Amino acid sequence: MSLRVAVILCIVSFGWVVSAAQLGLQNYVVPDGRLSASSEYDPNHGAKRCRLNLARVGDLRGAWAARYNDANQWLQVDLLHPYQIDQLATQGRQDLDQWVTSYQVACSMDGATFSSVKKTNEVAAEVFTANTDRNTVITNTLNVPLVCRFVRVIPITWNSHISMRLELYGQGPVTDVSDDAPALGLEKYGIPDARLSASSEYNPDHGAKRCRINLAREGNLRGAWAARYNDVNQWLQVSLLDPYRVTKLATQGRQDLSQWVTGYKVACSMDGANFNTVQDVSTGSDQVFTANTDSDTLVTNTLSVPPICRFVRILPTSWQGHISMRLELYGEGPTLSVKAPYAELEWIYLN
Repeated sequence: MSLRVAVILCIVSFGWVVSAAQLGLQNYVVPDGRLSASSEYDPNHGAKRCRLNLARVGDLRGAWAARYNDANQWLQVDLLHPYQIDQLATQGRQDLDQWVTSYQVACSMDGATFSSVKKTNEVAAEVFTANTDRNTVITNTLNVPLVCRFVRVIPITWNSHISMRLELYGQGPVTDVSDDAPALGLEKYGIPDARLSASSEYNPDHGAKRCRINLAREGNLRGAWAARYNDVNQWLQVSLLDPYRVTKLATQGRQDLSQWVTGYKVACSMDGANFNTVQDVSTGSDQVFTANTDSDTLVTNTLSVPPICRFVRILPTSWQGHISMRLELYGEGPTLSVKAPYAELEWIYLN
């Protein structure tokens, strides 16, 4: 028996990679009739000219160009059905030195009420860096992919004139944005105790592992998660391990005492460090969900724009008696378009 050996080590820097398909602007799967804009310079510069890599043909110009250069302009794509949006790619105008240098993104399910994509851990809408020339494609990835039917790109700054070409990337149609989404595993212990955490606990008998819907007191183990402190800095977190599309949440109060959360916010993360708060589509501010009025009645809230996330945090904003709650999440997954983790690899060969 003889052997020679080499050990190859891999130093890994984890991140998240999006494997997303074009949603149909460049290849005309999205027809002209589903492209619109706040304004157009003239019909030859209309929204139908916004397709990535489109070039001038006769009088038809090489980009959508707005009529006005102001912050009220937008370019909109109607995907007809809800799609998961992961990335956006933009170009400037093919036939003139005009391009958008930064933009915001807004999302809607009905075409009337839009929710802006927010910067991580910020109240303000995120501003994405865009183009610096006519033809280079600049791609931006959403920190938390969104599910929506209507996508608006809102130019913030530009070179010479508001002109742009666009492609969206994602997955769909999404068919599970409904009340039929299955529970994700709190009540049935599909999510183990180790993936439940909280900002604080009153003591170990009130820990995050006691947050499961319909859980009752067992000896010293209490009938809910209860925070150590009553303030707006408290949270309850569920790690889903893989990315899931979260469509609704159900909460209860504490089974063995008159304590419950009456209002809460929801925050979503892909990495467990950077969280985006779910927004109210009508106001653009953090949405506060109405929760419980007693210990045991189940109160369900549906997310109008379901986020894709691995980590879900419930942030109590008001409560009765003490911050105490039980929880279930509903949705679908693991989603296929967000694969993780990928690794940036550094190979080391050892003789």
